[in-house]
Amino acid sequence: MKNLTSLEINRLYAVVAILLINIFYVNNLEAQQNAQWPFYIAFEDAIGAKDTLWMVYDTAAVYPNGVSPNLGEIPLSPEDTLGFHVWCYLFLGVPYEKYSGRALDPSNDYLSTTVYAENYVLPLTASWDTTLFTADILYETGDPVRRGIMDSDYFFGNNNGSFSWFELTLDNHVTMYEFFAGTGNHFPISLYLERGPLTPIVGVNDIESNYLSVFPNPTAGLLNLQFPSAVSGTLKVYNSKGKLVLSKNVSSDREQVDLQNAADGLYYAVYEEEERRIVKKVVLRK
Repeated sequence: MKNLTSLEINRLYAVVAILLINIFYVNNLEAQQNAQWPFYIAFEDAIGAKDTLWMVYDTAAVYPNGVSPNLGEIPLSPEDTLGFHVWCYLFLGVPYEKYSGRALDPSNDYLSTTVYAENYVLPLTASWDTTLFTADILYETGDPVRRGIMDSDYFFGNNNGSFSWFELTLDNHVTMYEFFAGTGNHFPISLYLERGPLTPIVGVNDIESNYLSVFPNPTAGLLNLQFPSAVSGTLKVYNSKGKLVLSKNVSSDREQVDLQNAADGLYYAVYEEEERRIVKKVVLRK
């Protein structure tokens, strides 16, 4: 058998290292995707570099008493941050180690972390799946996510609501451009998810109740909406647990929605346009 030179041995070590890193990434990604509630925020920069931060719920999670490698909580190696990368810290020792996400038991009502990033080119786009906020597993273990917030100096002036942060429940993505206010730096970003009973009534200004009429109420399935004139907005209908059951655009003075396939019970019809949001309680009784 031929004796390998030191150069060949080093090359062999490099190949093995690359294979192990690839196996780590695949196993880590599968572990996070297979969590009982695999919420994530996917980041992409201006030149197409991508990375993802995971926030998962799973009954196998052991934080804060330790980490859960089976759920992807594995410290990042120095090589992991040579390119664009996002991470959070798990405060389990000194020095603090970087992780691509964190996992908590579903009994927790709050899930929060601080997001860091490096080696990116602006603008950045962050995207997430809003349907996960009302996933069945959350109802099975408590309440859905009723509030999700991203907060930093950038979102103080570039937000989608009435407050100086970005509401994750209202959109499924955001673009982060160069800016010069405050620190002029997007990161660190405070990420906060709160679970609780979800009703669209919370925080809604309903003083213009005469602007929208709904009838018949109770309804057997077909619900009519009447406005004083043609409008341009969005109608969303939620069940009593806050789960979205219908969404459609409205562009006239009258609209009809079909709830005949929905279960009997209490619903919320939420109409939104540029400077107006109105909520109506609707009873479905077939």
